[in-house]
Amino acid sequence: MLQITNHLYRFTNTCHVYVLRDGDEAVLVDFGAGDVFDEPALPG
Repeated sequence: MLQITNHLYRFTNTCHVYVLRDGDEAVLVDFGAGDVFDEPALPG
């Protein structure tokens, strides 16, 4: 998973999956085939 900014990450799947994070909460945008759910927790 590529960290783009302090709160924005990109995961490559069937499409680019964007993770917008704020503390313990996150919003996934276009989560593709769902492989992002198998990723380890985000840093921090």
